[in-house]
This record gives sequence, C-alpha cells and structure tokens, in this order.
Amino acid sequence: MSSLEETVRSGIRVVGTVAVTLLALSACGAVDDTPTDNGTGEAGSPRSPSTTHSPGSSVTPKSQGHGDDPFNLTAGDWPRDLRGADALYDKMPGTFKTWPVEHVRSQPGTAGVFYQSKADAFSMEANNEIPDARDVLSAMFGMGMVCEKTTYRGTATPMQGGQLPGLGSGKHPGLWWFACHAKGEGSQDYFTIGWTSGHVAWLVNAPDENTSRELLDVMIARTH
Repeated sequence: MSSLEETVRSGIRVVGTVAVTLLALSACGAVDDTPTDNGTGEAGSPRSPSTTHSPGSSVTPKSQGHGDDPFNLTAGDWPRDLRGADALYDKMPGTFKTWPVEHVRSQPGTAGVFYQSKADAFSMEANNEIPDARDVLSAMFGMGMVCEKTTYRGTATPMQGGQLPGLGSGKHPGLWWFACHAKGEGSQDYFTIGWTSGHVAWLVNAPDENTSRELLDVMIARTH
C-alpha cells in the first residue's frame, strides 16, 4: 500500500476533525486574502477497467485551458454525486503509464483509483458533517499534503499563505479549483489539481504537472 493511499485512508476517518481545524484557522484569520492567480478498510478489485493508457514521454497533455480554467476542467462533464464519480472511476484504464490500478472502495462516501504509489485520482462527497464540497476539498487535501506557497493558483482562496485551498464562501464561482506543487507525508512530491462539482470534491495527484494533466485528460475523456 502506498504512503499516499495510507494517508488518504487514515485521513478519511478524521476528516470531520480536519474540517473543524480548518474552520478554526479561518476564524482566527489564517486565511490569506491575497488575490490568487486565476489565469495561470480494504481496497476492492478493479471492475474490468478499460484500455491501457501508455502515452509515452512524447505525449502532450490536452488539458490546456485558458484564463480561469487553465486545466480545461470545464471540458469534463463531471458527475455531481459520488455514485456518478464511482461509475467514472470504473471506466479508468487498468494501467496508466506502466502503473497498474487499484480501485478504492474501503470507506463510505469515497471513490477513486490509485496507480501504485505514483499517481491517483480520488473523490469524496459532502455529507451532514461537511455539507459543502468546497470544504470537503480543503479537508481532503489538508489530511496529508501542503502546497509549496509560491506555486498555488486557483479560484479557491488560499489559506495559510497558500499552503492549503481555502474553505467555501458566499462568492461561489462557476468553477472552484486549485493547483500546486504539493508535498505529502514522507516528503513525497506531487503536482495536485483539485476541483468540485455538485456535492463531490476531486483531487488528482502525480509526480509532476505534465503527468497530472495526462491523468486528468483520461478522466475528462471518460466523462462523455
């Protein structure tokens, strides 16, 4: 089991506590109001995932957007509940690059795929404890990762000077997202892209931005 998967699984059990902590930080003035760069359990078995994705080093990711959507997230017809997210993950390839997939079905309110310890896509659904998907996004990222402050960008207002995506607010943009170079437990480096749709918070993590974009491309293609 990868260290990131262990982090996510252990973090799921304490997500409510994390959310309370984030709310407390916000109440204490830890939110950074500096404008962001808007333009720049057991794992189950795979359910017969679809074709292998082996793009090779020469592939250029298609997730090249503009303005407030630099990762072309609006190209995806993203499910708005976890049932739909779970169905999307069932369509993910059995191999990404050379990394075999594991589907995550260990905790209620979660879905996702892990490609060994190299890359993953993961979702959590808002619930009675955390009813806003934007707050879920903050909590699930903050379970075990922090952003390198100078790399943070997105429509989600940053907290703690850019280390974490901020909580939801009355200003509800059409697309709520963030991206950054992140460091996880064990000092592992990732490039993270996070966003919300309906009641679902989404995270994509990979060793670098190009690979994160490639994985995001795979997901976008499977939403149609």
